[in-house]
Amino acid sequence: MCRFFFYPNLWLKVFIAFLWYYCCIVVIRIEYYMYTKDKELLRKRIEKIGYSEKVVNPKVSVIVPAYNVESFIEKCLTTLVLQTLKDIEIIVINDGATDSTPEIISEFAAIDSRIKVINKQNGGLSSARNAGLEVARGEYIGFVDSDDWVDEDFYEKLYTTAKNRQCDIACATIVRKRERTQKYRINYIEEKIFRVIIHLNCDYQELN
Repeated sequence: MCRFFFYPNLWLKVFIAFLWYYCCIVVIRIEYYMYTKDKELLRKRIEKIGYSEKVVNPKVSVIVPAYNVESFIEKCLTTLVLQTLKDIEIIVINDGATDSTPEIISEFAAIDSRIKVINKQNGGLSSARNAGLEVARGEYIGFVDSDDWVDEDFYEKLYTTAKNRQCDIACATIVRKRERTQKYRINYIEEKIFRVIIHLNCDYQELN
């Protein structure tokens, strides 16, 4: 004799689990589609405004060390190419990357002539930055890590403020962004000028 045992709670849990799994797959597919579409539109935008002539006298040289950052370098370079301050040079140092980072850098360099690529053996972050400093021609120097990105008016604001205030260094707010949260690492609420006097004994004094 066969008996069929029916457990309402068990089958309800199985159904909910299956429904949840199916919904997750649908969401992932939609997000991937939107990501791919946004990426395409962004690439077209970059190609449309890409520079074909090199900047002779760059106002800012942006130095970007890159090592195995294939997941981040595209967003980083995108925000630099789209800067509202156009008179810049973007120096990207391939510090011996073993993933697809060099290919991504080359793609961007083919689109925008302001991007200068330096290929070197892996020597670490300081070594890569020094390699960029050796060829930098800008009035000011900016450093951006390859897993970071900046606002599109970032360098225009910093450069304009530094020139108007006759400053040697300009700093801005730094935000650490997570998937669902963000936290200010450095938060400048208002513009403030520090005049630093450096003595021979390396002590300094800040004057407002």
